[in-house]
Amino acid sequence: MTIDSKSPDRPPKSRVSASSRVSGEAANVPQAPVAFFVYNRPAQVERVLESLRRNNVSKLYIFSDGPKGPADANGVDEVRKLVRSIRWISPEVVERPVNHGIRESMLLGLELVFSREDRVIVIEDDISVAPEFCAFMNTCLDRYRDEDAIAGVTGLRYPFDRGCFDDYPYDVYLSPRFSSWGWGTWKHWWERVSFDQRKAIADLSTTSDAELRVAGPDVPEMVRYLAEGEPYWGATTADVFSLLHMIKNHQFFVCPTWNMVENLGFSEGTHASRSQQSWSLEWETKNDFAPETLRFPDDLRPTTSVWEVFDAFLESIQTAAPLVSSQSRSYSEIVKLMVKSVTPPVVLRVRRALLPTSLKLLGRASERGPGLSRAPLPLEAPPKPNPSEYTTTDGPTEVPLQKETYYAVLNEHVEDGDRVLDVGCGIGYGLNLLSIKAGEVVGVDVDAKAIDYCTAHVLNKNPKLKELRHYDGYHLPYDDRAFDVVTCVDVIEHVERYDAFVDELLRVAKRRVVFGTPNRRAEFTNPDGTPKNYWHLREWSYKELDEILRRHASQIDWHFVNGAWEGPFTISRTPTDSTQSLVPALVPERRE
Repeated sequence: MTIDSKSPDRPPKSRVSASSRVSGEAANVPQAPVAFFVYNRPAQVERVLESLRRNNVSKLYIFSDGPKGPADANGVDEVRKLVRSIRWISPEVVERPVNHGIRESMLLGLELVFSREDRVIVIEDDISVAPEFCAFMNTCLDRYRDEDAIAGVTGLRYPFDRGCFDDYPYDVYLSPRFSSWGWGTWKHWWERVSFDQRKAIADLSTTSDAELRVAGPDVPEMVRYLAEGEPYWGATTADVFSLLHMIKNHQFFVCPTWNMVENLGFSEGTHASRSQQSWSLEWETKNDFAPETLRFPDDLRPTTSVWEVFDAFLESIQTAAPLVSSQSRSYSEIVKLMVKSVTPPVVLRVRRALLPTSLKLLGRASERGPGLSRAPLPLEAPPKPNPSEYTTTDGPTEVPLQKETYYAVLNEHVEDGDRVLDVGCGIGYGLNLLSIKAGEVVGVDVDAKAIDYCTAHVLNKNPKLKELRHYDGYHLPYDDRAFDVVTCVDVIEHVERYDAFVDELLRVAKRRVVFGTPNRRAEFTNPDGTPKNYWHLREWSYKELDEILRRHASQIDWHFVNGAWEGPFTISRTPTDSTQSLVPALVPERRE
């Protein structure tokens, strides 16, 4: 990644009349919807909503996360009452019955938005924005939409020395740093970002500290912690994964030369640490702002004169707290100080003895009972595998719980003579079970080794198995409604873009799409909420999965597999304390 050492020639300044008014709508510029994520702070939400009203927002999505516990329930209820009382716009409001946390709530929310829109502006409930914010964002989103070097736009200008703009001829500058305080991006960019912690670190395994350092002095330290498997990275934020994606792809954020963001939440919430004392971050509103007068650089690289000052600012607050160790402060607290960069310039140095010396000093997962969890990190461990490398052909065995799920599908949903597609067929015993009633069975899998295994061990022994295909995981090579029933057992928990995955399965089904997936149980879940099974990206409870699937199908027939993990099992229509597997059957909507 290169930093330009030359400032471009200064273009003439555009004239702005005194009567110019700020508006959310610039001429002929598409208006991005705003996705607003709220929780339990009504006073802050009210202030943010007022700032959005002043921006003439054209479309508003509001995502209200459920309470973590009784202590938060009242605040969540108050926020929802406030949201329901909005009269200046008719927002689309999603009230989640359970708590997902900011990371999962944002992923779910943006998945919904991008199923309908091609761009978005994202605001959290502690970010108030200046009156010209949306006009600026929309103008930049329109201008840079087709530039591969640009990841997104923000309204935030960190409070580094403004002197670097004295001879700077433009209204925006480019930064290799992601900002989550009032930002926007496009569907085509967001869908390429991986939020899988293990994949993110594997993608950077050959990246040097010098390359990481380009995005800020704190980034190499962050990545080393990420390599150790700290739960913060997978549990609380999406912005760090976006930053890593930008580094990997040599991309930049478009930033204004004046600040349009005010953070209201330094005393509490996601962007705060109890030990913090925030610097003041205030609007630098341009009263004469007009979108059509914005001056943009032609060169899609950061200008050294600006980035050096920004970088020095990040250096001064790299960790911004007293000396810490793993015993004195949790890493999530440290990273809130580093990534959010919201504290006075007091320099801290994390003890490097706590950190691995290379991204490749990673422990391999070891099998433990029903799941897979990380083994202790040896000094000379082999590289940790990428989840995309997972294969059922390593010591292939039949899993009793999966077999019971297939039996439930066979008894409840497959009719004699049906044409059935098994997505994620693995080593093929599900194909054989489905063949008891099906007239024709087809298997697909993203794992080429699994397809080879089934070809060698199942295909010629099962006359009802008509086809096996290796596919990309999201695009099934079949016509609409090509199968009576589609089955998918113990697969969706491995899928990153599960909403798109569900829609594709529904597309090729006539009568049912039946999933089997682990019930999120405490004994198989880490303290940070991530699965103990190394290969699972996430697991859901019945209520959580039901909420997700009802975005795709209005009619769902639920069954549950109960018992000990190794059996014996019972099947029920309602979940129990011993539920091991969730088995929802979605009825595809008729497509005209």
